[in-house]
Amino acid sequence: MPITHKPVAYLYLYRQKRQDAPLHAISISVWQGNQRVLEVDPIHCAGMRNQKIQTYLTDVIKTLRERYGITKFEPEIRLEPTECPIKNCPLRPAEVMEGSEWTSDN
Repeated sequence: MPITHKPVAYLYLYRQKRQDAPLHAISISVWQGNQRVLEVDPIHCAGMRNQKIQTYLTDVIKTLRERYGITKFEPEIRLEPTECPIKNCPLRPAEVMEGSEWTSDN
């Protein structure tokens, strides 16, 4: 007899382990059993105040409730900022500078 899994939302926080560390980025995914059914584009949080981050998360949960019946995130998953999935992350300056026309001669 197959087991039916409800969809769940995981909130990934890219932040150093220390308590007062700033939030580097947020990523969200929805899983149903062993299958990822949605990946919300990750965002950098630099310059965002807590209120703006909370508003963003509230908006995401509202959308997830409408689409999947999800009303809250599973316990958050903390990852190191160096694991940030955003392509042009400032923590990887070599990648950010690839293709850039700026040089030290400018």
